[in-house]
Amino acid sequence: MQKAGLEKISGFFFFTEPALLATDAKHIRLVLTNDFDYFHDRGVFVNEKDDPLSAHLFSLEGTKWKRLRKKFTPTFTSGKMKNMFEILLKVANELNYVIRETIENYEERVEIRDFCSRFTIDIIGSCAFGIECNSLRDTHSEFKEIGMQCFGNSAIEMFKLAFMSAFQRFSRKIGCRFTTKRTEEFFFRIIKETIDHRQKHNVDRNDFMELMIQLMQTGRLKDESSLDESTDESPLTFNEIAAQCFIFFVAGFETSSSTMSYCLYELAKNQDVQNRLRSHIHETIRNHNGQVTYEGLLEIPYLDQVINETLRLYPPVSLLQRKLVKPYKVPGTNSYIDPGLVVFISVYGIQRDARYFKDPLKFDPTRFSSENYKNIQPYSFIPFGEGPRQCIGIRFGMMQVRLGIITFLKNFRVEVCEKTAPVIKLAPTSPMLLPKHGIQLKISKI
Repeated sequence: MQKAGLEKISGFFFFTEPALLATDAKHIRLVLTNDFDYFHDRGVFVNEKDDPLSAHLFSLEGTKWKRLRKKFTPTFTSGKMKNMFEILLKVANELNYVIRETIENYEERVEIRDFCSRFTIDIIGSCAFGIECNSLRDTHSEFKEIGMQCFGNSAIEMFKLAFMSAFQRFSRKIGCRFTTKRTEEFFFRIIKETIDHRQKHNVDRNDFMELMIQLMQTGRLKDESSLDESTDESPLTFNEIAAQCFIFFVAGFETSSSTMSYCLYELAKNQDVQNRLRSHIHETIRNHNGQVTYEGLLEIPYLDQVINETLRLYPPVSLLQRKLVKPYKVPGTNSYIDPGLVVFISVYGIQRDARYFKDPLKFDPTRFSSENYKNIQPYSFIPFGEGPRQCIGIRFGMMQVRLGIITFLKNFRVEVCEKTAPVIKLAPTSPMLLPKHGIQLKISKI
């Protein structure tokens, strides 16, 4: 690697491999968007042969990623989200009942992350597989156990993940896996049984699995408009479907449940914000004949301000990475960076940087009001990434979080208790931004 000579970019070694850390919003914009053709791969571990579930949209590179991204983008339109809303609402109603029962049993102090995880697991299980996971009722459901297994949880697993990312060719050569054999067998079995059942009984359901079946049968969705000549209509394989269902489940439940948990934690500490948000929620529900509706979810700007401020302080994915695929001339210099080098972007760091956010550790949803949002430096707020590899499931994730927060606040109050940590300590052995000791809060009826 030639010397880059860039300010606000640091060099370091990731094991034995040189890497860069971009800490300036303008440079981050170059990597994620402007010069995407140079940085279109993530450089994370994938092993299609020995670990087929690792070959999903998040990890795939080059033409394989482009093909799948193009096929899956239509599955996350606003119309598709609206079609799935009734499925989410059914789970939200169950969450409401479970919270009430918990309080009636004099268990006001709860581990809020556990509540939120069970809620999002039931949603993803229902939308992705058409299966009632029943995690809200059964705290030991298999879906929950498998989901929690995928994140972190020991220093050895963290080291293994980093090792496989740093030495990918060697790791593939010796057959390293990201997922366990039990996880693979579980997802393959569930997906095969679901597909077989639907095809045998002609089941047509407005969920993610129905869209996957269409892509596996014909290579396209039924309601897609006319395709251009460059569109690849080749059907997806069973392994491709399984890998996408796996990442949809794993990423979908954990990122959303973490955001909900941190949001409720901050609302418990900031009662004025909670009261104001609840007032907006009740007003919107009244405007929709006393019902929680898909349209109503999109009509509460202050809710999105609160969620965005939560995402700023606690981004679900705290670190992004992009791998250089061809020689890159550093703008404004005569220096080049060699292919293969990985650029890391600390989402957690830049979103708490005082250069971009005044009093950055303060929870202040007004930062994201319509008049203030326009003043935020582009690419200093990137909780879902940016550019062509931005998270494809933003709409679904936000729909889950909005509905979850509304379900908690419309009938209940969340408060701190004697076990609530004044400052969240993060788990050092997880690739996700997870609390080390959980989040204990008090819930009471309004």
